[in-house]
Amino acid sequence: MAPSIRVGKQRLVYAVSLVTALWLVVQLAAGLTLHETTWPVAAYPMFDDNPRTIVEFRLLATTRSGQHETIRPQGLGLIADSLRFYLTSQVVAPSGDGAVRPEGARGLARLVRSWNARRPSNPAVVVRLIRDVVPLPTGKRGSLVLLTWGRG
Repeated sequence: MAPSIRVGKQRLVYAVSLVTALWLVVQLAAGLTLHETTWPVAAYPMFDDNPRTIVEFRLLATTRSGQHETIRPQGLGLIADSLRFYLTSQVVAPSGDGAVRPEGARGLARLVRSWNARRPSNPAVVVRLIRDVVPLPTGKRGSLVLLTWGRG
């Protein structure tokens, strides 16, 4: 190998090593300062050790008989995480800020059809999607109806 190529290769290895080391130092600094708001520097609020609020979604049904029932994931044949994923991918924005997706009404209607198919004797006539926000460490729950299906 010619000396000029060897020197060029050494400089390239040095430059890549330097950039990698700087990147690691920036990541370490971001981790130590608990900086969590922007990419590309350690922005993973899902791993936040100190959340400020809890955002939950509820489905509240009024049945043909007039009863008010909370639609639970099991009543849809789902687990809680699956229902939350469905709601945040098909009905509401994943940010939890209360924004409803343009196709959100159709997504809610699919859930209602599934729930009503499992209980034909007393189906839902109105279903409300409710967002609950609980400030931490302690606080009063705030609720907001995001979307309503049915007549009511």
